[in-house]
Amino acid sequence: MKNAIRTFVEVTTMPLVWALAFIITVTEIPAAFLSTSAVGAVASAIGLPAEIVPELCSAAVCCAVLLSPPRFASLVQRGWLFVVAPALGILGLLICCVPGQESLHPLAAMGGVFSLQVALSLLLLMGLELLSGLSSLEVRRVVVGSSIVNAIAMGAAGAAPLLFAFGSLILGSSILAVARKTTPALREGELKSLQERHVEFPYVLAVGLMVVVASFGFLQELLYQQDALAVSWVIFGTKLAAVAVFVGVLTLMGDANYSTLARLIVTLAVAAFLVFLAQGSYSLLPSIVMNIGYSLLEMTTLVIAAELAATARLRPLRLFAAIYLVESIGYIVGCVMAQLSFGAAGLGLRSGAVLLALALVVCAVWVFTEKRVNEFLWGASNGISDVDVQFLDAGEGALADGGSGCDGQEGFSPAKGEGLYGRKVAALAESYRLSPREVEVLELFAAGRSAAFIAELQFVTINTVRSHIKHIYSKCDVHSRQELITLIEHQMA
Repeated sequence: MKNAIRTFVEVTTMPLVWALAFIITVTEIPAAFLSTSAVGAVASAIGLPAEIVPELCSAAVCCAVLLSPPRFASLVQRGWLFVVAPALGILGLLICCVPGQESLHPLAAMGGVFSLQVALSLLLLMGLELLSGLSSLEVRRVVVGSSIVNAIAMGAAGAAPLLFAFGSLILGSSILAVARKTTPALREGELKSLQERHVEFPYVLAVGLMVVVASFGFLQELLYQQDALAVSWVIFGTKLAAVAVFVGVLTLMGDANYSTLARLIVTLAVAAFLVFLAQGSYSLLPSIVMNIGYSLLEMTTLVIAAELAATARLRPLRLFAAIYLVESIGYIVGCVMAQLSFGAAGLGLRSGAVLLALALVVCAVWVFTEKRVNEFLWGASNGISDVDVQFLDAGEGALADGGSGCDGQEGFSPAKGEGLYGRKVAALAESYRLSPREVEVLELFAAGRSAAFIAELQFVTINTVRSHIKHIYSKCDVHSRQELITLIEHQMA
């Protein structure tokens, strides 16, 4: 009980929790509740559906970040952005969302939309950049905490959406400035060294992510046709349900089993389509299933992006921009499909739902496999030598201190700081940002335990154990078990 209370206090006092919660809230409010005449004016001028305009602006910002020169490798190190970004956001809200703007010139409306989306995209990227400086456990706590606060805010936003939008923007940007002083971000020297490592872009996973987001974009386009009050309660309840699912999966399946989350998200999207097809019309039931999946997708994207930024040694800013560019393109595709289907007397909507559902099944079976997802996060081999692979696959591992193998040791699980190397493992974990599960695996691995024994003890697969070892190697910048043990021995006890 005391640990739960202490964890709750730690999470609720982290500025980044509140900053991300309010920034995400202000990005969701206009699409869910506000009838933005400025967006409609821009959409009419360029001949596109109104829902696509904000996503096009966000995609443009992400493209600009990806094409930016190396000296712009960080946003949080430029203090003036913490003033300029919220100012642009306030200007954009005044132009886009305040009633009585129906007579705006399309160019003025376009300026307002672009100002708002640039501000929100910059603030979100700055928050994610700070997120990548945290440990794996802290990242999960921030994501869960911010999702809960965001759910409460979105549940209440239906009563006064414009007021909540202004309040969320001001609070989010202000708290983000505070988080900048209290959250360890990557230093400039580290950013410079990270630019030299080449990482292959995962095209298959990018296409899979695009299909998933397109499916949710298709369904959300229909959800936002519902009553605003109903939408607010759907968002509130489903976000809390997604938090429970997220915590449950990572607790039961292990820290590295992100492929399970990906397949669960796909399953929820397919279920929403099946309910829609069975009913013959859109209702709140597929909305509930869809929104749980979409909220789970948002949380998983944040965690995986931060995880990848830490383990693959990529520049966080460009990494996040690439991921959200893929999501923006996918959402645009989904909204276009929904808009094109509206005039077909229901036949078009059914055809689009069937097409996307089939694409999702392909993603679940072929794209989001455990092997593919783990290789994306930690690499195919990541420097593990053939000797170490044989060691991992061995049926038994002799303890380095001369003890027995895994037989008779069913209950053996050294607590943090009490294993073969004692406090040296705890010191290494603190220095290299290892998660609690990685510390447990490290203590067993360094003591000579086999992958089969560790997997059975931790209730995970052998591939997951391998992924943990690869993850540890990457964080500690070693290439063999002996190098890892030497690094442990050199820690100050």
